[in-house]
Amino acid sequence: MSAKMKTLEEQHQDYQRHIAVLKESLCAKEEHYNMLQADVEELRQRLEEKNRHIEKKTQIALQAQQEKARFANELNEMRDHMDIKDRKINVLQRKSLTHVSPSCTSSLLLLQSSPHFLNASRTPSSQIENLEDLLKEKDNQVDMARARLSALQAHHCTSEGALSSLEEAIGDKERQMNQLREQRDRAEQERQEERELHERDIAEYKLKLHALESEVEKLGARMDRAQLEKDRLEAKLESSQLELGKSKAELDKAASEVGRSGADWEAAKQRLTRLELENERLRHELERSQTTFGRSTLSTSQELDRVQEKADKAAAELRRAQAELRVTQADNERARAEATALQEKVEKLQGEVYRLKAKLENAQGEQESVREEYERAQATITRMHAERDKAVLDLEKSREELERTQATLGKAQLQQEKLQNSLDKAQSEVDKLQERLDKATGEIRRMQMEKEKQNYDFDNVQSQLDKALGQSTRLQKEKETVQLEADRLRDKYEKAQV
Repeated sequence: MSAKMKTLEEQHQDYQRHIAVLKESLCAKEEHYNMLQADVEELRQRLEEKNRHIEKKTQIALQAQQEKARFANELNEMRDHMDIKDRKINVLQRKSLTHVSPSCTSSLLLLQSSPHFLNASRTPSSQIENLEDLLKEKDNQVDMARARLSALQAHHCTSEGALSSLEEAIGDKERQMNQLREQRDRAEQERQEERELHERDIAEYKLKLHALESEVEKLGARMDRAQLEKDRLEAKLESSQLELGKSKAELDKAASEVGRSGADWEAAKQRLTRLELENERLRHELERSQTTFGRSTLSTSQELDRVQEKADKAAAELRRAQAELRVTQADNERARAEATALQEKVEKLQGEVYRLKAKLENAQGEQESVREEYERAQATITRMHAERDKAVLDLEKSREELERTQATLGKAQLQQEKLQNSLDKAQSEVDKLQERLDKATGEIRRMQMEKEKQNYDFDNVQSQLDKALGQSTRLQKEKETVQLEADRLRDKYEKAQV
């Protein structure tokens, strides 16, 4: 029984230690749950910040798309303008080739035919007027060609400036898109890491909660075993109480027997004392009679015989009483030993009953405390289940928000890809325009070279025209002198006629 009580005490101490460990684990789990709640709140805030950042990026992407559309319109306008300029350049080239070369050849032919012009004195004024008209027309053509060339150069400079600004703007947009792409990749990586960390924490929390539930189930099983042990102790206590009642009944019976034996022993003792007193009296009477025997031997012989018989009877009675006294003493000693053994047994049983009652009370108190701890643990588990359900709902909401964010991010990524494709198309168009610009630049250089050549030819023609003008002035002077001479000759002729 003591070993069982020790084992029960050890089990109770184990229960208390286990309950303390469970309390500590529950406190730690509550702290961990609070930390997880704070992490969920922080994750929600970060998701909101990411949503706002994604909205800003979407607005920036829309603005970039609008800028790209505007740049595309400008590129189309510049392309149309370049086509117009190309057509104008081609027309100018054709006009320059069709007008300048015949003018040069005609001027050279006129210069070559100048002696004939000098010899043809019949129509000198008409030839000079034709030559002046031709010079004025060539001057006008040269001025128009210079104006067109300057306008073409100015437009080329403006188109080069616009293309350079467009290239810079496209480069800026590409850098912005690269930065946005890097930020999106970093945001996706951070969100993926946070989601994995959160899922890992939730899994760890579920494992710990499952372990706690298993520990609570073990505690409930131990509590059931303690209840069974308590019932067994109660049954044993009842059996001990029944045995104690039986022992008390036997003790009362033995006490009554001992009382009866004591009464018999007292009666036998009184009888023995009475017989001893009677024997002493008879002995004294015998001695007294023996002292008086000498005097009255004859008269008292009969009385002596009678006294002797009486003494023998008393001695026999005394021996019988002594034997009964010894038997009664032995019975009394045996009854006393049995009563003492029964008393010790009753005291032991009472001590065992008191100890069992104390252990039962302790076990009941421990059971109540364990039940209270179990109820508190069950309430804590229920609360943790409710909090877990709430956390699962929050997690589902966070997952839904994350999915919506991913969908929004996917849409933004698609828009970004479309924008990237548009930018790639714009870049290819810019490359084509750059190629066309290079071609136009080469053509302009070629035209500049032709212009320089034409300027050189024009300078030659101008020098020839200057020479022709000098000759024409000289011819004009000669014409005037000839006219004066003709007038003078006409006057002479008229005078001669008169």
